[in-house]
Amino acid sequence: MKRSKMMLFALIMGLTVLFAAVPAKAAVGRAVVLSDTELTMYIGQTETLTMYVGNGEMTPDKWASTRKNVATVSSKGVVKARKAGKTTIRCTTGFGYDLECTVTVKKRLEVSGYLNKNYLKLARKVPAAEKNTYNDPAGIGNLYTFSDYSGTAPFFRYDLKTNKISMLQIADAVNKQEQARLTLYGVSLDMTARQAKKAMKANKCKYRKISKYATGYDLIYKRSGHQITLKFSDGKVSAIQWNR
Repeated sequence: MKRSKMMLFALIMGLTVLFAAVPAKAAVGRAVVLSDTELTMYIGQTETLTMYVGNGEMTPDKWASTRKNVATVSSKGVVKARKAGKTTIRCTTGFGYDLECTVTVKKRLEVSGYLNKNYLKLARKVPAAEKNTYNDPAGIGNLYTFSDYSGTAPFFRYDLKTNKISMLQIADAVNKQEQARLTLYGVSLDMTARQAKKAMKANKCKYRKISKYATGYDLIYKRSGHQITLKFSDGKVSAIQWNR
């Protein structure tokens, strides 16, 4: 009788160890996924990755980047792009396997040189831009950025294929991810005030004043006879205006 009890006890302990070793995913039958499996970012940008178990968020055991010089990741899944290249962000789930996100980091394009050189040519296109606000012969998939003349705010269109800027129309729909590729004196959309101020100072843009209003504020700078206005909303750059 005693021997039978010992065998039963050993069996119970063995089953306990066995079920403890089964990943929680198999036990609960819920998918474990990352919010993104691929990301395209530009140097200086940040994105946040999240691990989901079923429909709920869950904190993974560990985050890691295979190439920290390209992009780093914090313990909270915040990815920061540092250098052009590719890296893999690995999430250790705690369920016996890892999840991965491939991150491609690209260089930003600085357009201040082209803009300064071609200002007069661009300015002459403003009247045509105002008349043809929604009639862009090049199509709606173009990249718009850096408005001029704040009253009507037509946008410079930047063609990523030819690396040229033209001023055709007012844009009310903006692809922010593509606009993040461009910088004007080192400043791009969605930068924080601290980042923007640092970039402007590094590019020898002289601070003039701050203009506050209900939905945000403007930081106004001067450089080589023209004015750069950085518009902020929720603490980040929402628009960049360049005026002669």
